[in-house]
Amino acid sequence: MIRKVLYIFLCCGFAVSLSSQVVDYPVDLELLKGADVTNYSPINTEGLEFSPTFYNDGIIYVASRPRTKKKKNKEQQFTFDLKYYDLKNGSKVKDFYEKDINDLHHFGPCAFNPIGKEIFYSENYTDKKGADGRYHMKLIRAVYQNDDWEVIDDFPFNSHEYSIFHPAISKDGMTMIFASNMPGGYGKMDLYSISKTGNSWGLPVNLGPEVNSVSNDWFPTFHENDYIFYSSDSQGGLGGLDIFVCKYIEGEWRFPQNLDSPVNSKKDDIGFALSADASYGFFSSNRAGGVGEDDIYKFELTQPLVFDDLQNFTLAQEEKEVVEVITEEVKPAAIVKSNFQYLVLDNNSKSAIRDAEINFTPMLSQEQMSDKDFKEKNLVKDRKTGKLKWLSSPNPTLLASKESTRSDVSGKANINLQQGQLYLVEVIKDGYNSDRSIIDVDELMNQAAIFINLNKREIIAPSNAKPVAVVNTADNTGTNSSTAKNSDESNPTLKIPDSIGDLLVFENVLYDYNEATIRKGGTKELQELADYMKKYPQLEVELSSHTDAIGSALYNLNLSQKRAEVAKQFLVDQGIAPYRIVAKGYGELVIRNHCVEGVICTDDEHAYNRRTELKITKK
Repeated sequence: MIRKVLYIFLCCGFAVSLSSQVVDYPVDLELLKGADVTNYSPINTEGLEFSPTFYNDGIIYVASRPRTKKKKNKEQQFTFDLKYYDLKNGSKVKDFYEKDINDLHHFGPCAFNPIGKEIFYSENYTDKKGADGRYHMKLIRAVYQNDDWEVIDDFPFNSHEYSIFHPAISKDGMTMIFASNMPGGYGKMDLYSISKTGNSWGLPVNLGPEVNSVSNDWFPTFHENDYIFYSSDSQGGLGGLDIFVCKYIEGEWRFPQNLDSPVNSKKDDIGFALSADASYGFFSSNRAGGVGEDDIYKFELTQPLVFDDLQNFTLAQEEKEVVEVITEEVKPAAIVKSNFQYLVLDNNSKSAIRDAEINFTPMLSQEQMSDKDFKEKNLVKDRKTGKLKWLSSPNPTLLASKESTRSDVSGKANINLQQGQLYLVEVIKDGYNSDRSIIDVDELMNQAAIFINLNKREIIAPSNAKPVAVVNTADNTGTNSSTAKNSDESNPTLKIPDSIGDLLVFENVLYDYNEATIRKGGTKELQELADYMKKYPQLEVELSSHTDAIGSALYNLNLSQKRAEVAKQFLVDQGIAPYRIVAKGYGELVIRNHCVEGVICTDDEHAYNRRTELKITKK
């Protein structure tokens, strides 16, 4: 790819100052052309054996076993299990069955992390099918402890709507590559990476279009920390699935190379495993001449495979020099948007949530975006939640340009986001707690999908409250009388303040995010206030609206005033005279906790400041 870029620039007459270095591929594959490849007969059967992995003194691989008997005109069904063969002693093939993981319906290729004594594997869902009517695969982690494998957890991005399988783990245990047909990929099956931070794994990042094709790219395996072998049926191969190798360079997986013959054939070649000294290894193939449908093959080299570290090659410098030469002749680039896919899931069941509302609002002006240090100075990550927190005031004009979409039956929603921009995103669904976060588009590039896991809203049963005692001001006597009715038809829960100047916080007057419209079901307390004001026509009130300190002070002030006016209009529509209600927006002027502008707070702490209040001004 780099050679092609250089050729184009040179032919166009650009005076590009590049080093004279030739771009070398990551691996010297000439040694593989002389490899001795043999069918590894000690383990092959008439069935399928594939995806070998080195483990202790032997290899573990996937093998099929019949689940049904052969019948005429009916396809035989199989289950896939793990087998172990000791290379050192040449012992009989064993079942790699452990108490906690031997009941799998399908056990696919696995990966071992010797540092953490972990195994990563995939199993198929059995409780629910996806929208396509299929049972998909999910990624599982198990840890060896107390002389047994114990399943610890699965991963938050697992879903009934797509498959995740074929895990590969780096030597240091900090990076995992797997295959998936999750939304947002380049082809049918793509390769993704996740990185480990502390004891948790991050979200999937697509390896990008240089590795992933429009076809299938899967069956990855690691060599050391920076090389992966994988199989692809993209164009230009020998036929079927071919094995490729690529290297991790400056934050990207680059320069895929076809291993060519004799490792690759006109059939499917998958599951490449290279020994630690790079002198021999195994792979699987359904090429002609095998014992069964898919067999495991061993290859031996006359000398170890050479991996070029490419220390003399710095792609970033070359690209930078090219840009410096040509940007003088190029007009300023137009706004570039990239398509991202949101996937909204139930946090407990991992099932898709349809018809979830997704609101996304830009936060940066063009001037702020052009300042390369602006985000670094004003954006920090909350240590507790991992979410981004904003320390500055977003542009109020941009905040008013919210866009919205909704998730489909598979929980998916496509969103076009501007590169270099920050967005404030809120995901809303009836019956669930809303999710509110800031996203940096630059950090999402090559990410497969943005996963949002919503928690169901806890429903608290109402207590059997006693009738509310309020002041009867209609007769000007100042005596108390019970005006609340404890009946099925009317059971008010709003306790009106007793004295002028006292405040009452409405707990359930809820507005759509960044909007001055009350959500469905959020007017009950206002209706009770309207009924009370009808009963006591001398009563006058102030309705005040307050926001959090996220966003500009001016924008928050305007938004709160609009919300207060909406609450007032609701009372007017119920027959209350307008002069009896004062609508007042305070914006972020009256913060109830420490979360003033510039202070990093949790979502719950910010939410504590978003409220509507009632104050009695005349009785």
